[in-house]
Amino acid sequence: MTLRYIFILLFCSQFTLAMSGPVYSSARIQEYENSIRTSEHLIRDTAALRKIWQQESSVHRIIAETLLAKGYANSLDRINAKSNFHYKNSINNATKSGDVALLLWAELSYAEYLYRYREMTGAMPFFLKGLHATEKRSARELIDPWWTYKTIGYYLGTIGDYDEAIVMLKRAQHHTTENSAQYAEILDNIGQYHYLSGKFGQAENYFRSAHDSAKEVNDLLRYAKTLGNLALISEEKGDYKEAVALLQKDIEISKQLGAAQNTMFAQIALGRVLMKAGHIQASEQALKQALKIAVSRPHFLNSRKQIAEIKIDLYQMMNREGELQRLRHELSSLEDSLRLKDGEQPLSRANLITQKALFRQKMAQADEKIRGRDRLLLAVGVAAAVGFVLVALYLMRLKRKEGRRKQRYSAMIRKLSREKETYERRLNETRQTVQDQIEYLKNKKEHIAQLNAEMEKIRRSEAAHLEEEEGKLEQILQSHLMTEENWQNFRKQFRKEYPEFYEILKTEFPDLTAANLRIILLQKLGFGPAEISGLLGITQDAVKKSRQRLKRRLGEKYEKLMDLVNSGVY
Repeated sequence: MTLRYIFILLFCSQFTLAMSGPVYSSARIQEYENSIRTSEHLIRDTAALRKIWQQESSVHRIIAETLLAKGYANSLDRINAKSNFHYKNSINNATKSGDVALLLWAELSYAEYLYRYREMTGAMPFFLKGLHATEKRSARELIDPWWTYKTIGYYLGTIGDYDEAIVMLKRAQHHTTENSAQYAEILDNIGQYHYLSGKFGQAENYFRSAHDSAKEVNDLLRYAKTLGNLALISEEKGDYKEAVALLQKDIEISKQLGAAQNTMFAQIALGRVLMKAGHIQASEQALKQALKIAVSRPHFLNSRKQIAEIKIDLYQMMNREGELQRLRHELSSLEDSLRLKDGEQPLSRANLITQKALFRQKMAQADEKIRGRDRLLLAVGVAAAVGFVLVALYLMRLKRKEGRRKQRYSAMIRKLSREKETYERRLNETRQTVQDQIEYLKNKKEHIAQLNAEMEKIRRSEAAHLEEEEGKLEQILQSHLMTEENWQNFRKQFRKEYPEFYEILKTEFPDLTAANLRIILLQKLGFGPAEISGLLGITQDAVKKSRQRLKRRLGEKYEKLMDLVNSGVY
């Protein structure tokens, strides 16, 4: 308890000292905002901004250099050395000036740049500092409070904290002039986070308000985006015709404006909706157009991943087995690349760190209210005197606990590996009839369930990092799933013992894919959706979608197939 208290005090002192400083009057903040507005129109004229940066006062140089960095980013449309240099230089100079408001603005500008090009983990510390600052200071002490709240809100939404993102965007809305492009933008994004939260009714209300606002102020790009977002609502309702019409209008306007990124987003959504509506060729064409844009920028990797995922579903419907293997390999490569950028793993990690920081921040705020600033700083000084010794003792304790966790983890891996070897040996020792295969698969199902339970237990424990680093449980789990070799042996034995049923399948239903056949044979032997998904290493939803696609493909023959599966014919 004492150690935790010391850590909290050290954490509080860091932010107290970092964010302490003069409180600026509204006139001072207004001066900064006017300087930004005056220089912002030169964002494409880097030569003019360099002149201001070199000649003006220190405060104006910080503003001009930040805008200069933004100008290079807009020109090159990527992370680049010139932008990095000027952003970091402006932050260093703002730190030296002791101007808290200006430092916050410079740091959030840099964070917005990193966020734009999907360097999410690098942007995280600056957004956290900004979030902490907005909780400590009123809007009057922030440069462009609407932009500050909006920028932080976008990051929170991207890492999945939709409720907190909406809170920040509503603050931004409060400080934004109605009937403006900024107001329409914020309404639209509040709608997006409601949509991602599954609150489709609220999302539609905000999308329509944003649509009307953008139309009123003649913001054509935002108007196009709201059309695309309203198409998402129509897609959820199953009104694919309306969704297609809205997306086509979105694409038309975006192309006219030269808005490549929004065109790409709308083309991807159009491809997905057309596929759902059964317009296969049109869907493929829309995805082809989207891919042309996606490959033009390195920060569009996630869009390329989305395109590949939709294409896989599309080609499965078209039975284009030859291209599926290439697509799956491409998807795997994209996922590997995204793990280093804006993929699920970095975002989850950033979200976890954010939640921890928010928790510690709330504790620090409660501590400040109880003790007061002077007493807090005194406590930090006292704590620092004994902190090194306590930290050393704590680290030794952690090392011992880590050793015991590794021993337990290794023992569990050995036990599960032995059990797997036992199952494999028993199968090899039998005659390997279909009944033997059934018993073997049931054992596999139980072992898979056990493995999933163990993995979930580890994820919730302090040993979670061991599985993340070594992945031995995952390796054992993957070895239990039905491999191609397992499948060929199983199918061969099934065909040998139940030739009548198998021949009816191949004769009456020649369009069945290998994936369809696996599910049907397992279903015939009495395995339910949960058991099938576990054995094949796919989700229950994937099993359900596979059946739905098969039903659409077979039409009336699907009922005949199900009667055959559920009958006593072998």
